[in-house]
Amino acid sequence: MSPLFLLLSVIPLAFCADITVDFDCAAFDPAQSKFAYIKTATVCKDKLSLLGCQQQFGGNAPTTVTENGVEQRPFQCFGTAATGPIDPTIKKSAIQSCPAFCGYCCKTDAYNCKDKEFPRINCELVDDTLCEDITWRQIIAEDCPSKCGFCNQGGCIDIALNCDVDNKSICTAIGAQDFVNQNCKRTCGRCSSTPVTPTPPPVIPGGDPCAKVVDNSSSCATWNQNGFCVSGFYTDAQKKQYCAKTCKLCT
Repeated sequence: MSPLFLLLSVIPLAFCADITVDFDCAAFDPAQSKFAYIKTATVCKDKLSLLGCQQQFGGNAPTTVTENGVEQRPFQCFGTAATGPIDPTIKKSAIQSCPAFCGYCCKTDAYNCKDKEFPRINCELVDDTLCEDITWRQIIAEDCPSKCGFCNQGGCIDIALNCDVDNKSICTAIGAQDFVNQNCKRTCGRCSSTPVTPTPPPVIPGGDPCAKVVDNSSSCATWNQNGFCVSGFYTDAQKKQYCAKTCKLCT
């Protein structure tokens, strides 16, 4: 058997094996009965060029990381051998320089955060189209920030796209201030630095009907902070079943 044949027979194993070492940004896919890369594994942009990422983390081979892909990422992204172990220093460098190439976008600052426990929309249904939809962008930024790369923006985003075109001239344009204040808050520095204080519940004449009521869950206070009591995703019956006292649904 020729050396060339042996080399060609080894290369697919090195770059096309199933995910077996580093499972970050991957989840078990029942349809394939394997671990596969999630959408946010490759959704960001690399700091280096494709050629730079290939040379530094891919051994000059094209990346094998794609959404729903099941191939192991190039091992140079996480260590020095395809079988491990994972080297934290190498992996940190890959996350910083070539997160899309290596399938680590979900570990970057923009995507690595927790979504609300009780969001107003189903975060798992958020796609690229919704991320750019002016109707949903603000809600996504507040409830599902990890799905669109809004983790490090504190809920303050530009609802309109391209607010920074023409060197941010729109920020000072006469006649555009109402639009800017509503739609270009991040670009134009119109984000409020003062946290919003929740309005206290009104005093109920004749006493509080919730005074003797006990919530059926010990998590109601946390859920309420995450918007459970005002969420339109849950019915009043569901809110009353678990958190009648906290949500003031005792009557």
